[in-house]
Amino acid sequence: MLILTGLMAAQNHPTVNPSLPPPPHEKPVHLKHILVIGQTKGFEHDSVSDGMVAIFDMGRDSGLWDATLRTDVELITKKDLGRNAKNLNYFDALVFVSTTGELDLDDTQKKDMMSFIKDDGKGFVGVHAALDTNYKWPEYGEMIGGWFDQHPWCTTKSIRPKIGRAKRSMSFSVSTPQNWIMRTILASTERIMISP
Repeated sequence: MLILTGLMAAQNHPTVNPSLPPPPHEKPVHLKHILVIGQTKGFEHDSVSDGMVAIFDMGRDSGLWDATLRTDVELITKKDLGRNAKNLNYFDALVFVSTTGELDLDDTQKKDMMSFIKDDGKGFVGVHAALDTNYKWPEYGEMIGGWFDQHPWCTTKSIRPKIGRAKRSMSFSVSTPQNWIMRTILASTERIMISP
């Protein structure tokens, strides 16, 4: 019986060719933590929930990030919130999904958010109506590139968008089909933004 067990164990282990180098080690992926905010204090887009869920799903499906979804701004702070609540120190990026109006941020939260982006080098993504947010906070408008001014026109014309770099040192990539249909154009006070 002892010989049979040993023979079966040997059959379950593949033989390793000693002349070949060992297989490379997989590089572990550091899971990023994303805070997704969908607070609206002005016009409320029907797509806010869908946008928040899409960001959550993309992170889960890719295995690259987890997302905390909130419709309030309590976690936009660096102070200890207790209760096992996360704050900006935990997150790698902050995403505003079609936020509108003056968000419920006090002066300390505004300072902490700018420090998170500028001093800590963390990420910020403004989706669609994030341009329609915080008109009374000049530093926000400067950071995001202006505020929403109008929808100057809408079109179904096929275009090939030109993707470039922002003024600050940051990079991004966007993959679009050859004939991309532009659905919305937002004009900000500083530049025109395209929203597919």
